[in-house]
Amino acid sequence: MKWNNIYRWHFIYAVLFVAMFFLNADKLGAEEYAIGADLSFLKQAGDGGTVFKDGNEVKPGLQIFKDHECNWIRLRLFHTPTQLPNNLDYTIALAQEAKKLGFKFLLNYYYSDTWADPGKQYIPKAWEGKSHDELVQAVFDDEVCSVTTTTRCRSSMYSISLHGTYSKAGLF
Repeated sequence: MKWNNIYRWHFIYAVLFVAMFFLNADKLGAEEYAIGADLSFLKQAGDGGTVFKDGNEVKPGLQIFKDHECNWIRLRLFHTPTQLPNNLDYTIALAQEAKKLGFKFLLNYYYSDTWADPGKQYIPKAWEGKSHDELVQAVFDDEVCSVTTTTRCRSSMYSISLHGTYSKAGLF
């Protein structure tokens, strides 16, 4: 089987990354490792009455992860979710709780109102019927909004979940 160029480059980058990691592993302290979890729905569970326990001791969910040496969390942010809690206000509140405990966090922004994957990602309802120029402006406006959120919460990393169907929607 022949590799096309993109796979060849991904392989080369992966090998270089692993080599660099092992060459510098003795210089890394434990605090430099990212140990974490996707806790995007932790606040919803707690707000809904879920009781978190560590052994038999009741504790806030974030505290349990912190006590077990997690130092990173991932938070998902959807455009205008109708069935998910992960809107801007919810995500800011959870991010601020996490920052108080010293977590670093990855803000993962979805250009969608709901779950998205390579086989299924739909533009937000608010963007339906927009021209190409209006879609580009909407992406810019949401980028500004997300960066503002990231800055307000001092996110350590930012990621966009963008999958294949956007090209069909005329965005790219």
